Amino acid sequence: MVRQGTVLSPAPTAVQIQEGREVQPLDDLTGKTIGFLSYIRPNYEPFSRELERHLQDGHHVASTPRQDYRRLPRWSEVKEWAQTLDAAIVGVAG
Repeated sequence: MVRQGTVLSPAPTAVQIQEGREVQPLDDLTGKTIGFLSYIRPNYEPFSRELERHLQDGHHVASTPRQDYRRLPRWSEVKEWAQTLDAAIVGVAG
């Protein structure tokens, strides 16, 4: 029996307005900075490490900086981190 599945993408397919700014969908991940917000869920770390490897090897992202949410960073730290990103991976792998 062969199983088939679908991966749903949360990426927008058109321009979205967020905080009064236009946010464009990413056409290509090459050279982009994709951040990871470390999360409390136990499966997040192995999942995110594998996804990080896939993004670097298969999609040639420039960097994958992490913000450790588990240590309760100040909002200013999270906001500063987010401003350096093209996209972020947050809250997956429950």
